[in-house]
Amino acid sequence: IFKPILGNSLVTDDPSSEVAVLLKELVFLTPGIVTRGTRIWTGALSSGEAIVIKYSWSNTNRALEGDLYQLASEKRVIGVATILNCSTFENVLTHLHAGGSPAADSNFRDPHAYQIHMQRQNRVLSRLVISPTGKPLRDETLSPLQAAEGLLAGLIGHASLFFQGGILHRDISPNNIIIIDDSLPQLPLDSSPVPTTSDPFAWIWPRDTPLRGCLIDLDYAIDASAQPSGALDRTGTYPFIAIQVLRGRERHRYRHDLESFLYVLLWVCCYPVVAGSAIILSPFDSIWPALDPLSKWHDEDEFSVASHKIAHVIDDSMLFGLLLERFRPGFEHFKRVAKEMRMTLWRLPGLSSCKLTAEGKPSEGRGDEYEEQGGGEREWLLPEEVRLGVSNKDAFQEVKKSMQWLVATLKD
Repeated sequence: IFKPILGNSLVTDDPSSEVAVLLKELVFLTPGIVTRGTRIWTGALSSGEAIVIKYSWSNTNRALEGDLYQLASEKRVIGVATILNCSTFENVLTHLHAGGSPAADSNFRDPHAYQIHMQRQNRVLSRLVISPTGKPLRDETLSPLQAAEGLLAGLIGHASLFFQGGILHRDISPNNIIIIDDSLPQLPLDSSPVPTTSDPFAWIWPRDTPLRGCLIDLDYAIDASAQPSGALDRTGTYPFIAIQVLRGRERHRYRHDLESFLYVLLWVCCYPVVAGSAIILSPFDSIWPALDPLSKWHDEDEFSVASHKIAHVIDDSMLFGLLLERFRPGFEHFKRVAKEMRMTLWRLPGLSSCKLTAEGKPSEGRGDEYEEQGGGEREWLLPEEVRLGVSNKDAFQEVKKSMQWLVATLKD
């Protein structure tokens, strides 16, 4: 039983009322020993609409996922799951370890050091109720059209979250984009649409055009306007983390999430490997193994993965083309989109070649101002650029156009 956030009109008009939820099936349990203990259930409201219930131990030093969903709702973000409730319960420091002594732990003989450690590592049990439900993009039963519609919806949701909501997702992966399950009664993603003519963010996506999927999981999301301090924070799902984030060279920007969308597309098109369909392209089979094309991205260390992506995705179009030959039957049209996304992310101005361009560093003592290079073209990125001279917004529009072409082509 829960009370809907702000008397959410999707559920009830009475903010003081409680809503009963039926838990149906445990669909996800975090593996491992030291984790957030995430458990995700499918369920249903008493009125029959499908929902998702997520329990996890969230780090108290991060914004609560529910608070970010609520902020997105207040900013009228589209293409992102709708929050129905967020509740917090006990936390480790004040409930589970209350009155405990650090003497048993040889690492914390000093009670003060123990308190500092616990404050940094403290976690709170939270429960999140969201809608709609669906299949993740990693689901092997999805058709090429469903995968394309999911990618487009994820891209739109991510853009709305960033440009409209001021929130950067930072964990784009096949698990965090879902294709809505039309076989179940679902709550609408937006309960009070704004007319397109008065919507300043209609350039992202018209509200009267439904999306077939949405973006989920704001565990690692942040306020994009916040000024980070301290060490660089590497977040994301390992195979899909952008190169410069993986290397610890740059703070997480919009362009890094856009890069992750390319890796998600490649992953969805390559897996599962269809028996007998993979083409052996010796001697290049060691780069993109026929039975597991992207194995190096999940098996190797950070330096090796970053180097592999630079050498075989960015620097060499021929080697990148060989990866596209690993795509599953039915995913041939995705090759064009993959090539266009590569150019969007890394194409050099006025050329057809690609190169990884690093972000510039602010001039010492000049805040966010950047030093001018005398007598030459700028060779580093600004924080709001995806590639040299191309803004976040323009790069998004390029990728959206490619995705829309893909969906339209697969529908024909």
